[in-house]
Amino acid sequence: MQAKWINARDIRIYEDIYALKFINKDTGFAAGWSRYGSIMKTINGGESWEIKDSLPYQIFSINTLDGEMIYAAGSSLLNECGLLLHSTDGGKNWIPDYFDGKNRPFSYGFYNIELLNSETFLMCGYNGMIVKTSNSGFKWDTVHTGVNKEVFRILIFADENIGYAASGAGYDFENINKVYKTTDGGNNWFVIKERDSLLRIGTIKFVNPDVGYIFGKLDNKAIILKTTDSGLTWATNYIGRTDYLLTSADIVNENIILAAGEKNYVIKTTDGGLNWNEENSGGVNESYLSVECVDEFYGYLGASKGLIMKYDLFLNAEESNELSDITLYPNPIGEFAYFKLIEGNYGNYQLKIYDNTGAVIISQQGIAGRQIDVNLGTLETGIYFYSLLINNNKNLTGKFIKF
Repeated sequence: MQAKWINARDIRIYEDIYALKFINKDTGFAAGWSRYGSIMKTINGGESWEIKDSLPYQIFSINTLDGEMIYAAGSSLLNECGLLLHSTDGGKNWIPDYFDGKNRPFSYGFYNIELLNSETFLMCGYNGMIVKTSNSGFKWDTVHTGVNKEVFRILIFADENIGYAASGAGYDFENINKVYKTTDGGNNWFVIKERDSLLRIGTIKFVNPDVGYIFGKLDNKAIILKTTDSGLTWATNYIGRTDYLLTSADIVNENIILAAGEKNYVIKTTDGGLNWNEENSGGVNESYLSVECVDEFYGYLGASKGLIMKYDLFLNAEESNELSDITLYPNPIGEFAYFKLIEGNYGNYQLKIYDNTGAVIISQQGIAGRQIDVNLGTLETGIYFYSLLINNNKNLTGKFIKF
């Protein structure tokens, strides 16, 4: 099932959107930079944005645990050093913290901030640097990575102890191709994948400490590598288009993953990487830089030049229950569902019921008449979707609740 895509762009913004963080499907933040940085907040699912702009910052990552304490990592153009912005009031006001070598370890800039809990955060950036705080940012220390001439652009934790990072050689932040791991909450790091000149890593995401994915480009083709043994070995999971880089991804659960990249390239799996399907996101002439999945139904893509696309992962049409073609009753449904066709008799039908991963769990066909009865007694409680094809030319779609 294809996602439904909506353009959630604010025409006042032209920055590249490197950072997205949503608290729920309606409330979230977007940030980035071109000449200057912008931080935007929406409370209505991207229909409108409140903008705090004209900031002399480059912002690459934004994160929160509770929606009130918000953190944004990047660099200060005026101070020429690493930057951490934090807000204590849900993004209304932002306080800068400069990593200029005075009260904080010096850094040219940070690319990611990971929040392990309310007190423990880590950021990664230039000079082989990963910094950590264990007291909510009052004091920051440089942790041991074993290098000082690499740029760490990727930082992700599977739990509070196990994390992964990826770096580029020297100051080459464009060619990230070496992977590190920590097992002690980021205090020490060791290499689990040596530098590969043919590989360019866009991002790394882990489902759990054992299962994870590298998204990027290998030998000029879009690539996904998968590990099931905590990064000891990596197998090719997907080979895609030539001259396309997968720059970003997000994992909803072990089955649902969305990845995006250059030239509006978007792919999705609903079966844990067994199959990947391209999505037509509706973006035009821009490259996706960030992916944020709110849940299995809603999410956002951030792109160059201010483009933000909102998607619904599984609804590809207006719900048919609100149309005059069909009535589904009862809803919520107990054991039996009844599809009543309003317009009259139909020759034949094909009905498919999908779970929230997009997998077909019931397929039924026959003579339609005026009503179709379906036994749903074996389904567990939850939200489901249906696609009803009538006379091979009329497709009605919608969702229902099973109790």
